[in-house]
Amino acid sequence: MVASESTVYIVQKKDNFLRLKGIDKEVKCKFNFLYFFSFHFLLAKNQITITQPKKIHPRQRMRYSNKKAREWMLQRGFDEIFFLTHARQKHWVHEKTKSYKCMDMWNLFDGACFYNNEVVFFQIKTNSWANSNTMYAWVTRRVQGTKVLSINVKGSESKEWKVYSRLYEKTGEGVTQRTLK
Repeated sequence: MVASESTVYIVQKKDNFLRLKGIDKEVKCKFNFLYFFSFHFLLAKNQITITQPKKIHPRQRMRYSNKKAREWMLQRGFDEIFFLTHARQKHWVHEKTKSYKCMDMWNLFDGACFYNNEVVFFQIKTNSWANSNTMYAWVTRRVQGTKVLSINVKGSESKEWKVYSRLYEKTGEGVTQRTLK
């Protein structure tokens, strides 16, 4: 089987993996010509298998982006980072007028941490931003000094992962938004 330019194949030899990705025609011809006989011999003896990999599961992508965001936060002085686990178990939130179940903190945040000895609630998204209207509305209803960090982890398996951020803070003038570098 020949790896085409549009598909990714994994070639497995015992416990080692070689990932062939976006192979151009020149490399494909060299691969076929140089390793044709040994490759097909090992393939016939079931020592090499060729499979198309599955796309990364959304939960795995979430864990990876959470890891990237956590590393980014630790590099910038955030401390005692607490992630609320995403599980089937939901938590009860009780308000004056109603009660409801949620997975995240107030169905909005993935966790909380300290930054300059102040509590910061954070939300992490992969390849998108959290809804800024929702963030503004939540921060507006809180006391002065409340901070919310929105993190966007952009990238994919083939590209470099980058972390972007927006910090919302309630001040005397209202809600301000700034970027942390």
